[in-house]
Amino acid sequence: MFVSVIIVRGILAELQRHGVEPALALAGLDLREEQLADLRSRISFAQLDRVIERALSLSGDPGLGLSMGVNAPESMLQIIGHLMVSCRTPRDAFGVFERYSPLLADSVRYSLSEEGELAKFTYHCPVPLGDTSRFAAEYVLVMAQRIAAHFVSDGALHPTALLFEHAQPEYAHRYTRVFQCPVQFNQPVSALVFPRSILDATQLHADATVNTALRDMAERMYQEIDEPRLVSERIREMLQYESNLSVVEIGKLARSLGITPRSLRRRLAAEGASLTALVDEARCRLACEELRRNGSIKAIAERVGFSEPSAFHRAFKRWTGQTPLEYLRGS
Repeated sequence: MFVSVIIVRGILAELQRHGVEPALALAGLDLREEQLADLRSRISFAQLDRVIERALSLSGDPGLGLSMGVNAPESMLQIIGHLMVSCRTPRDAFGVFERYSPLLADSVRYSLSEEGELAKFTYHCPVPLGDTSRFAAEYVLVMAQRIAAHFVSDGALHPTALLFEHAQPEYAHRYTRVFQCPVQFNQPVSALVFPRSILDATQLHADATVNTALRDMAERMYQEIDEPRLVSERIREMLQYESNLSVVEIGKLARSLGITPRSLRRRLAAEGASLTALVDEARCRLACEELRRNGSIKAIAERVGFSEPSAFHRAFKRWTGQTPLEYLRGS
């Protein structure tokens, strides 16, 4: 799973507004200047997680995602931002975003649905990243609101409701100030809900010529990155972020990839991989990490799917060639 360096640049710009030097956020994170300079450069979700964790700490602002959404210009999104605001209607703009969002991050899902008098723009990241997930949801939905407002005559979008997957944070009052509508937490998805009629609002500044040129450019960039990635690689990345591997549901993994469980098994087999082996690999990694943190054998065994420590000992020996105690002595 990867994300465009454009997002990192936006985070650094927001840190500057908080009086924090960008270099502090990048120190020791293996991000080179040439990566930041190349708009086509992409980093892993793990790297993004570390950048956001550092940014939240340095800024002292747990709601940094809200601040970034409010302050960042549409141009931060580069070609996608310019393309969206050149569209004729919000419906066209959301369609553009849904199509070309992989230029910003892969495996993140966006959708626009309509029911009755309401429309819902939904955001979902399949990787549970805690503070990073909350930061991203805040930023995405603030930007969605701002871009939709670009098409409204009075320049303000008045949502019906905001939904967030994460729990209510201590700074929840800031959500009301930013979105000016009821906000609900612990929801199945994160979404912006607004009057359906707004989707077909037209702007006088739409530029069909510019829109066509930008769309052609975005399509070329999209085709460059739309190379099929190994399913085993994507599964490995998803399992990397799981903190509890006692139960791994193939249905959940398949849904995150947009395929059926049967198709998932078939594609893994074609790659010479298996879900069992990938889960064992992830469990071994998690067990080693927890052992280095001096976690109890019983608790570690339960987190990686073993009800009895003796079964965990046998599995760990099979994975590493060492018992847990031998591993600790050698680490």
